[in-house]
Amino acid sequence: MKTPNTLLLILAVSASGIALAQQPPAAGPMHHDMMERLKSADTDKDGLISRAEAEKGLPRLAEHFDRLDTNKDGKISPDELKAMAEKMRHHRGHHAHGPFVGADANHDHVITRDEILQRNEKTLQDFNAADTNKDGKLSNEEMKAWHDKMRGQHAPRGDAPPPAK
Repeated sequence: MKTPNTLLLILAVSASGIALAQQPPAAGPMHHDMMERLKSADTDKDGLISRAEAEKGLPRLAEHFDRLDTNKDGKISPDELKAMAEKMRHHRGHHAHGPFVGADANHDHVITRDEILQRNEKTLQDFNAADTNKDGKLSNEEMKAWHDKMRGQHAPRGDAPPPAK
């Protein structure tokens, strides 16, 4: 897939293992945000996302609607989202794993030592900034505060409501 946000959406739904209308299990803030966006977009509360619902509430998902709607019934079901996520996991299985995931900064399908060093330096900088009490550990509260801070620094995407204040 070309759009990382769409992949994230698909993986979030897949990881939940539930229908759109059900309450998600306890998870991190990103998972919760994705589930809330899906529930908000499902205006008729049938547990499916129609093309009109996607266009209105999830425009990035709408861009890939035909690819996701594998049975061509005009709606995207949790099973279709899970199938796409499984396909992406399989595809990802042929690429970088573990600490190397996301390290290919220039997307040339080759990870260099410099890309790993740059990624680790950025991770360390982020860790140091998130470790507000400077104890060398990140608590759940510090991680949530960091996530909220980072989320607030980016303009809302077209398919996301602005963060709640």
